[in-house]
Amino acid sequence: VSGSAFINEGIHQSANATGGSASVNIDNSGLIEISAEGNSALTPVGVAQATAIITSGIHQHASGVNTVLGPSEVDAAVALTNESTGTITVVAAANVFGLTSARAFATVDTGISQFAHVTQNVGTFEEGDATVALTNDGLITIAARAHATGANFALASASLSDTGIFQEASNGDNSSVTLTNSLGATLNVDATDLAHAASGHAPTIASVTLGPSPAAHARGHSRPAPGTHPNRGPTPVPAPAHSV
Repeated sequence: VSGSAFINEGIHQSANATGGSASVNIDNSGLIEISAEGNSALTPVGVAQATAIITSGIHQHASGVNTVLGPSEVDAAVALTNESTGTITVVAAANVFGLTSARAFATVDTGISQFAHVTQNVGTFEEGDATVALTNDGLITIAARAHATGANFALASASLSDTGIFQEASNGDNSSVTLTNSLGATLNVDATDLAHAASGHAPTIASVTLGPSPAAHARGHSRPAPGTHPNRGPTPVPAPAHSV
């Protein structure tokens, strides 16, 4: 018996512009919850498995392509703000109980991804900026959690397989990426699992490939391309595993 839950994309924002500005923005002061929960049957069976997968929690993309001949500027901007009253959770959770064996698999590929890209027309000397910003004043949790209980065998695997938070700004005359975790705010990126077998083996696997990952690439040789990660609040990136 198996239970499974899959989410390809929780929130997807995309903007494209051929002049002016392409921008996407999320401003959250309440609750954004993106969760996949895979559970076994309420009545335990001999062999049971649960799987929960989130491919992308929040994806934001802005692309500015200058197709105008002559002086014309095009910008791309991506922003996500989590206010002090805001909570954002991207959680894949798998829970399973088996009379003989149990296997639980929970995976989040990417929790939050932000992309801004600018393409200027050949021959124009106008500047185009690519900016990406994430500001957290509240609580952000990106997690994979697996729990398995079986009589003879139990396996629990929880992983953040790609990146907790990925940010990239590219090809602008000015390209910038910022991730600000304010004082009093909390940013959690974690993979936790627990396996219990009354007799036999209970292996666990917990992994976080990469936590917050900002990158900025500028087009002009003398242009700044900062990728900053000012952190004033706690930003734990644990990967605990427990077997009993």
